[in-house]
Amino acid sequence: MVNLLQTLSQSSTCRLRVMALLALLSWAGMATAAITVEVDPDPPREGESFRLAFSFEGDISEAPDFSVLQEGFEILARNERNAVSIVNGKYTRKTTWVLEVLPRGTGPVKIPSVQIGGAHSKAFTLHARPDSTATGEEVEAEPSTPYVQQEVRYTVRLWRRYELSNASLSEPQLSVDALVKPLQGDRQFVQERNGRRYDVVERSYLIYPQESGELTIQPVRVTAQVLERAASLFEMLGRAVKTRRVDSPPVTLTVRPVPQTFPAGAHWLPARRVRLNELWAPESGPVRVGEPLSRTLSLWASGVTSGQLPTLVSGTIAGLRQYPDQPQLQDTLQAGEQHAVRQEKTAFVADRAGAHEIPALVIPWWNTDTDALEYAELPSRRMEVDVQPTSDTPTPQALPANAPDSAAASAAAPAPAALPAWRDWPGWFDVALFAVLGWLTTTFWLLKRTPGAAARVMPGADAPTHMSASQALALARAACAADDAAAAQKALLAWAAEVWTVNPPQTLEALARRVEAPLAAALSGLDRACHGPTTGRWQGATLAEALNACEKLDPDAHLSRPAATDSLPRLFRLSGARRV
Repeated sequence: MVNLLQTLSQSSTCRLRVMALLALLSWAGMATAAITVEVDPDPPREGESFRLAFSFEGDISEAPDFSVLQEGFEILARNERNAVSIVNGKYTRKTTWVLEVLPRGTGPVKIPSVQIGGAHSKAFTLHARPDSTATGEEVEAEPSTPYVQQEVRYTVRLWRRYELSNASLSEPQLSVDALVKPLQGDRQFVQERNGRRYDVVERSYLIYPQESGELTIQPVRVTAQVLERAASLFEMLGRAVKTRRVDSPPVTLTVRPVPQTFPAGAHWLPARRVRLNELWAPESGPVRVGEPLSRTLSLWASGVTSGQLPTLVSGTIAGLRQYPDQPQLQDTLQAGEQHAVRQEKTAFVADRAGAHEIPALVIPWWNTDTDALEYAELPSRRMEVDVQPTSDTPTPQALPANAPDSAAASAAAPAPAALPAWRDWPGWFDVALFAVLGWLTTTFWLLKRTPGAAARVMPGADAPTHMSASQALALARAACAADDAAAAQKALLAWAAEVWTVNPPQTLEALARRVEAPLAAALSGLDRACHGPTTGRWQGATLAEALNACEKLDPDAHLSRPAATDSLPRLFRLSGARRV
């Protein structure tokens, strides 16, 4: 009896376990069947967005998690729809989630399992159908084997047969260091291919690889929206557009290093065309010691950027001081071609008379059209420099080294008579002797009255700082009578140092700002004659007349500008300080 009861008990337990297992399997099957997935269109077009609809029958308290789809898809939109039905007293609720997704890659599309409530949908794979008649993208890069830093034109063309909206194009991504410069303006045209008419949009880039070796241009991606023409199962949701994504094929370039035939140590310049020229100002006329002569060098190149152009300033030249300005760089696009210009200006001032040789300028460059070495050259220039004229004989002008003898003979022709230099003025020695005696007398008187006062020296002054204002004006008038601009400048700066003992002006321009017209205008003319390009000989009559008009005035009271023009109010003045 006991054995019989044990056998029945074991049989009942086994039967219960089997029934529970069957119920569990039945529930799992019902849970899986409770989620249905629909695709529209089925199969989808390659590179185009499509809709996934997940339907669940039953009550659900939490929204489903669709994050598992983001690994292979970009979720563009999501909508939810609820439906309730009662049939034969049976209540049924159905919820549908519609997602518009765009595959991130190409090839077969895998739809993973999605959990909704306690159920899971089935995972499956879609095979997208190609749609070569709608949209396509092609790229090209020329040349395919460039030199390092050589310009490469990368062109992207989009072929389409329908209107696009909200289109975006990704920028080219490169595997190595390179400069990418997009060309402004897209080119649009119509072209037939395989008997079909396409609208083509073309965009170009200029790429300058900075390293030799293999360079891969990653695919360029176009993303745009297109109108949905055909009626759809989900048209009621109000989405009338689809998103398309097209990727171009990758492009690989072989970048060559600098050729061994290029001069060692020279600046590497791969270009299609190069031009080098110069401009002198003044173009003609005598060249004298102390007078500036301006030279402008311009280097123009096609197929490079301005940052690739070499410097143009030559080395030091014995006997010539050089004052270069900041270089001017410019990049322009003309007819789809990149052009670059580098301009450098240099002022030459001769320290001594005689012949000076400005060496030739030679710039090597590599012609990328002919794949050959070429040179851009400027010939050497011979400059004849003379001292400041002291007679009627003009000084010879600067001529190129290869100038004909007739030009030199023409430059040496006699000029009209000029006024004598201040050194040839009959009374200059007496004035100078009087000035020296007056200076010694004043110095002795100052030392006797205020010890240590004569030790005051203004730093940076080129003329004597202990000369009286009247003595300096006398020398300035003598220089004006002799039309000697350099001597007039030194004498006037010495006069200014005596007038403004605190913060004296160091240049003629600064002195002109502290005096009134017409003296200010005359000083500006003298400054241009000493430091700017000159077209003729300076005449000192205007400055002498202005100085004579100011001779009897009190310098502190009348030569400086009125108080009404000062920027600071009187409250901030220091008592006892001079106005400057």
